[in-house]
Amino acid sequence: METQVKIENLQQLRAQIKTLRLQQAEQELYFLEKKQSFQDAIKSPFKFLKK
Repeated sequence: METQVKIENLQQLRAQIKTLRLQQAEQELYFLEKKQSFQDAIKSPFKFLKK
């Protein structure tokens, strides 16, 4: 997903950088949560078998 943003001055550039950093942080959190969920799903059957 690539969007074209026309940046005409330094203030717009700084705002775009902040936006991109926020998006990056949101995506990292999302993928960390997905990773944890996947790991929990994998471990669940093994916990059942250990009992």
